[in-house]
Amino acid sequence: MSDADAGDGEAGSTGREIWIEKYRPQTLTEIHGQGDTVERLQSYVDRDDLPHLLFAGPAGTGKCVTGETPVLTGRGVERIETVVGDIEGFDDPGESLEVATFGADGAVEFVEPSHVFATDAAELVEVGTRDGSTLRVTPEHKLLVATEDGLSWRKAEAVAAGDRVARPLSVPTPDSGGLNWVERMHGERTQVTVEPSFARAHGLDRTVPLGLLRNVVSSPEAIQDATEQLTYVTASGTRSRPITPPTEVTPSLAAFVGLVIAEGQLDDGRVKLHTTDERLHETVAETLTDLFGLDPATGAQESVWYVEVISRTLTHYLESVFDVIASEMGASAAVGSALVGADDESRAAFLRVLFDAETHVANTNKFEFVHRDPDHVTLVSYLLASFGVPSRRSTVERAAANGSGTFREYDALSVSGAAHLRQFADEIGLGADWTTERLADHAATSANPTHDTMPQQTLARELCADLNLSAGDLLEDTLDSERPGRAAHLDELRAVVEAATDRLETAQEVVETLDTLKLRLAETTSLPARRSAVCNTLDTLDTRTAVSAGHGSRTDRLLENANGRRTPGVAQAGVLLADRDERTEGTLSIKDVRETLATCLDALGVSYATVADGTRFHHSELSTLVGSDDVDPASLSSFATVAERLQMLADGMLSLDIVEGIRALDRLAAGTLYFDEVASVGRDETGGRVYDLTVPQTRNYVAGAVPTVMHNTTSATAIAREVYGDDWRGNFLELNASDQRGIDVVRDRIKNFARASFGGYDHRLIFLDEADSLCLPPGTGVVTGAPSSPEVTPIEAVDPGGEPIPSVDFKTNEIQPDEGVRVDSGIADFFQIKLTDGRTVTASLTHPFFVVGADGDLVERELRELTPGDEIADFRDEVGIARCETCGDWTPGRVCSLNCEADGYSRELRGDGSLVDSPERPDERREGVVKRLSDGGRRAVSTAEIQRVDYSHRGPAYNVSMAQTPNFLLANGILTHNTDDAQSALRRTMEQFSDNTRFILSCNYSSRIIDPIQSRCAVFRFSPLDDEAVATQVQQIATVEGIELTEDGLDALVYAAAGDMRRAINALQAAATTGETVDEDAVFMVTSTARPEEIIEMVQAAVDGEFATARADLDHLLTDVGMAGGDVIDQLHRTAWDLDLPDRTTVRLLERMGEADYRITEGASEQVQLEALLAALSLNERSE
Repeated sequence: MSDADAGDGEAGSTGREIWIEKYRPQTLTEIHGQGDTVERLQSYVDRDDLPHLLFAGPAGTGKCVTGETPVLTGRGVERIETVVGDIEGFDDPGESLEVATFGADGAVEFVEPSHVFATDAAELVEVGTRDGSTLRVTPEHKLLVATEDGLSWRKAEAVAAGDRVARPLSVPTPDSGGLNWVERMHGERTQVTVEPSFARAHGLDRTVPLGLLRNVVSSPEAIQDATEQLTYVTASGTRSRPITPPTEVTPSLAAFVGLVIAEGQLDDGRVKLHTTDERLHETVAETLTDLFGLDPATGAQESVWYVEVISRTLTHYLESVFDVIASEMGASAAVGSALVGADDESRAAFLRVLFDAETHVANTNKFEFVHRDPDHVTLVSYLLASFGVPSRRSTVERAAANGSGTFREYDALSVSGAAHLRQFADEIGLGADWTTERLADHAATSANPTHDTMPQQTLARELCADLNLSAGDLLEDTLDSERPGRAAHLDELRAVVEAATDRLETAQEVVETLDTLKLRLAETTSLPARRSAVCNTLDTLDTRTAVSAGHGSRTDRLLENANGRRTPGVAQAGVLLADRDERTEGTLSIKDVRETLATCLDALGVSYATVADGTRFHHSELSTLVGSDDVDPASLSSFATVAERLQMLADGMLSLDIVEGIRALDRLAAGTLYFDEVASVGRDETGGRVYDLTVPQTRNYVAGAVPTVMHNTTSATAIAREVYGDDWRGNFLELNASDQRGIDVVRDRIKNFARASFGGYDHRLIFLDEADSLCLPPGTGVVTGAPSSPEVTPIEAVDPGGEPIPSVDFKTNEIQPDEGVRVDSGIADFFQIKLTDGRTVTASLTHPFFVVGADGDLVERELRELTPGDEIADFRDEVGIARCETCGDWTPGRVCSLNCEADGYSRELRGDGSLVDSPERPDERREGVVKRLSDGGRRAVSTAEIQRVDYSHRGPAYNVSMAQTPNFLLANGILTHNTDDAQSALRRTMEQFSDNTRFILSCNYSSRIIDPIQSRCAVFRFSPLDDEAVATQVQQIATVEGIELTEDGLDALVYAAAGDMRRAINALQAAATTGETVDEDAVFMVTSTARPEEIIEMVQAAVDGEFATARADLDHLLTDVGMAGGDVIDQLHRTAWDLDLPDRTTVRLLERMGEADYRITEGASEQVQLEALLAALSLNERSE
């Protein structure tokens, strides 16, 4: 998760927020129960000497919007699906892609995203707002929400009606107002007439096809500068009227485009505009002449003015350079790129014409723009935002423009509120006199304080209290207590930020002042002791006489000072010390110390009572201490207490919390955000394709039907944060082997990232998770040997040192000689594919098979992506092996031996097309396989249809690593992928980029990673967590989430987790949904875990010879508790040595458990094997 997660500011919801993600460690110090491993990792980080890393240990898993969502990029307003492209998972962004993002300083600017992302989502959340924005996002996608404590990121699933989502009040515009017709117009149909000198310089005719010109001259700008006119030539050779092409957006051109959108008809070769405004009629005619060199036809029809020009050259030019027109005609998914990048005057001219033509002016303070194309309404929303004018979107019913009397639904965009209308009038304005007057009238009215509101910032009052600022002077009580007007409240917040900033500067000065006062304070506080020492020297008359002569003090009073009957005041004590104390230089005065402390106290704005709080004296004593010139010397030691207290108060004002609070208010006070109210939140369980952008640093981008701040996706690991700090995102690439597996990922994604330029660090990090995810169960037959003499070997018996194993050449789809080695893959959950012809294949969910692509090529598909009806590549007829029809053994012929042939040759053999049915002799068939050669193209590959996919079992797993081609054949002919072709390529890439890249591989079993990679990595093996580590973390989460967790509930969670923190956290979250208290009953219910005593009672009954009782207990565990057979054995194994049994009986129990576990792994019935285990225990005890 990202580091913003910690600041979501949202209440946890046990049913919707995934706690294993919420509480995932963000730094090395947050990793529990792996002390030695963390210490070793930290040492690498501290030494800045990070090697390749391999993390291995038991298994202990994005934020997106839908494709139609508009996003503001450096090219204009585009659909995010167009920006991201047709990808799966993470990928690099397109060249020169920039997106608008909301920065920490409150400004919106264009930055380059580091990655783009796309995937399929099973569930979406639809958030509707008051301003008409409808956001369809994944539940985890975050929106920037204004709360009483500033801004926070909140997941869409946690957003509720009434929440206020942030919209940028103003958005930047890219500098892309140029019109690049050279690259966009048709190369063959467009004829370009250039200047004579340009034609001579390049050896061209004056008029040439645009495509030829592009081939000869590489600079589009040079072509544009030399062009005199363009002519479009139809397929039949007809030449259209030529135009002079503008090369940039000007106000007059923008206004013309606006009229085409609002009032025009644009056909293939004709532009016709109707208007009742004679002024606009004249403007259009002049524009066509001035900009394009065209002489239009003009006139009036039934009091409606029209302007018409016929030129296919003009319409093709407009469609090519203005995607707002191309989208009107269905030829572009983008809207307004040229207009969004135009200068202020041109954008204003475009908006002015649109609002003149299609605006309804209400009697209330609202202007409403109504249009038939929702994409154009989106464009207008972003263009208004570029002038700091927020808008609200809706749908309205209007009579159709054709006069039919029918009504249709249109998209509408309104600007309302006096302040916003004034902004519109100042920055954009209107052309028609009557609308201009109405706009001025509305803009001149008093602003409605409830129109544009925001949540009242209690943070402002908290800062006032913490910094001893007068909230009454800074914050008005007349504002709405819950939703004050945004403009007025922002003025207050600016005042608070300014006062708070001044107070922080003062606090810093106080700290510095107190630091310089330390020596004087030490001298002052030592005065009582030094005074006492001087008084002790006054016991002789001679001394008293000498002091009296020097300072005029009476000798009898000096005697009283000597014998303690009188205490000299501070002034007299200073005189005595100056005369009798060698350490005192000059007359000692505490006035400067007292005045300095009094000044610091006043500067911090704190009261005497606040300073006295926590000290031994009353605030009235403090007032005397710092306000009187002559105090009791005995109280001078209190000066140090006062200084310490002032230091503490100043340090508190300079705390990180205070600074962050001021920063949060300052971000709001900048006034760059507008707050849209959430109207509705709903679930869409149909899901769909979703997309996202990764923006480093700010982690957000501006998108939506009205501009809204969106959170982007990010992945994090503690090691990346430790190495790079805040810069980790730009130097960290995360891949998942089960989602983005394959040779192309290794060669392209990893290499592109490793080759990318970066600065400031010696290396980048690439993290590959689930690198060990592909596997098959023992007993799976694999074709081994040469293609001419195939054999079948169980996968677990394949030589780990390597042996001949055929593969399929991807170029020809022919079987070829190859070599492979066995890879032990630990433990996995297996699923069984049943084919329609009766064959079965068992593999893990992430294990890939092959389907046949449109071009006959073989395409990988993971088992989890396969569904009934899908067809997978089948080489049964080519592999040269079949099962003996009589005994079932694998053989290259019909039968495995003469005995089986004699016994079963006359039987009707099963399977259409099976090699068992072949009349060929084994040697003839093998020869045919050897001689089968490709004709230069791909051989057609047969397929087998999937009938169903079911869960099979959990058990040991293996795979094969191939030397040449990443596939091998199962004995039944099905083609499957090998485990580490990507690993082999990764090894080579690790070697190639070792100078600037470090790899971190994560897996459950290091044995699944090939030796050449392991030897290049520092291996860290994460062991199961001890009970104390699990209990500590679970208790902390329960406290944070406000869950009442009982002691027996905590013990049950620790027991059920079995050292897996993820399992413990998931169990806690699931149990928390069952009631207000999490106890052992809730835990055992949600985890389908047997209580330890239930296991003990079942085994004890069997040992006691009470098989029926033990069998009933087993049935309860399998049926009522819902445990799987493998889980029963796991709990038996954990409990075995806790049973009160003789060692001999315990050993026999473990032996029986091992046998049952193996048989269940091999596919035997769970219940039968477990009952047999109990029966064996019962019989053995009876026999003894």
